Amino acid sequence: MAEIGERARIKEKLSPLFKDKILYPSVIDDYYHSKSEYGLVDKAWALMLAKQGLLSKEDCREIISAVDNTVETLSVDELDGGREDFYFNFHTGVLSRAGKAGGKLHVGRSRNDVKPAVLRMEVRRAIWDIMDALIDLQDTLLAQAEANLETVITNYTFYQAAQPTTIAHYYCAVLHGLLRDFRRFANAYKNTNMSPFGAAALSGTSIPIDREIMAELLGFDTFITNSHDAATSRDYLVEMEMDAALMMNSLSRVADDILFWCSDGSQTAALDGSTAMCSSIMPQKKSPSGLQYIRGKCSHSAAKVVDSLLALKNTAYTNVSDGAEVLTALWDNVDQITVTLRFLAEIITGLTIKKEKAYQSAASNFCTTSGLAEYIALHNEGVPFSQAHTVVANILGKIMAEESPDIHKINSELLRMTSKEVLGREIQMSDEEINSVLDPMNHLQAKVSGGTPKPSDTALMLKDALNEIKTEKKWLSDAKKKVADAYAALKI
Repeated sequence: MAEIGERARIKEKLSPLFKDKILYPSVIDDYYHSKSEYGLVDKAWALMLAKQGLLSKEDCREIISAVDNTVETLSVDELDGGREDFYFNFHTGVLSRAGKAGGKLHVGRSRNDVKPAVLRMEVRRAIWDIMDALIDLQDTLLAQAEANLETVITNYTFYQAAQPTTIAHYYCAVLHGLLRDFRRFANAYKNTNMSPFGAAALSGTSIPIDREIMAELLGFDTFITNSHDAATSRDYLVEMEMDAALMMNSLSRVADDILFWCSDGSQTAALDGSTAMCSSIMPQKKSPSGLQYIRGKCSHSAAKVVDSLLALKNTAYTNVSDGAEVLTALWDNVDQITVTLRFLAEIITGLTIKKEKAYQSAASNFCTTSGLAEYIALHNEGVPFSQAHTVVANILGKIMAEESPDIHKINSELLRMTSKEVLGREIQMSDEEINSVLDPMNHLQAKVSGGTPKPSDTALMLKDALNEIKTEKKWLSDAKKKVADAYAALKI
């Protein structure tokens, strides 16, 4: 069977550099990542043509057999950059295996709706892969949070001890962000899972095809109404990449926090040996290098968004070859994302929290003193928080000026003296009362605003998160099943 149109006669005239270094790499990439999708599209198109009376059952059966054989047997050696893209390489393979029936397949359609359909099928598969890894990390965070509801650590701002919190509350905060990430990916999936068939080149076709059948056969939720939009839009891919970049940015921040917990300055946590390395010269060092790899890898997703946006910027709102550059490193980006999600889950699972040391640090580094200011304002009528804050700040100023500052030097006498200086009145609290207020867990238990590190608050948030994760899992399972059922029905 001759190749399509003039391609057989002009391919040898192509510049070797154009053919082998620009076109061929994308052909190879599609071969490894999109071959099965091209086969599914061809089978669906043949079945739709048969349903519409545009193709006999015999020809449909012959085409489907040829498509299956092409998917199974098409080898790299048969690929040629001179055919411009993988579509023509694949279609040439089908034609060579289908005989006369093969020529009836490419009616009422164009590369301009075939390739967007394949890309949308790839992107939805990519979103599934990311969602699977994302849910695994969510499960890990949930389990570790539930096990650490009362594990107190110090929260830092500006790398200074700020207020006490718990590991559970921190992990819950990260989990809430990942739940939003999942919702963003679900929305990207909705914008992705739409069939472009019926666009043909751009303006539709006079052949009486059925767009709804094509959407159903390939597991799409619906079809894109405007034929021009169907053929030319790539925003759904960039949306997925933006969602991924936003999520990876958050993962980088988490990695940086854990890196600090493992530092000599914090000594809150330690990585197990499977995700840390030893220095080549300093035997005392257990370097948490895995966390730095995560921080580094998170940069690639942001770069991919910029890469895609610039590939589309200043191009006509039509089918342009520049758009092919959006596909560059698509699956490498997805691989980096899923590996990073799963590796962070490994790190968190193997992380040892030095609970007693962390608690004692929170009890001694003055991070509970904001609670003392709140307590004074709450239990002393006529003392606004700003003045209570000043009293406590002046107390701390005196203690911090000493060579060995110690939170236990905050006592009833110092409070009476300082409040008299600042307010002109004495505030009465016993030493036992002051020590109780400054205790890290008491500090947390005093919270009444909701959503706080108080164990009961965090437990409620984790319960809600668990229910949302269950909903995510069902959504993802249903989405995969719908497509799998559609694919299974592609036979005659």
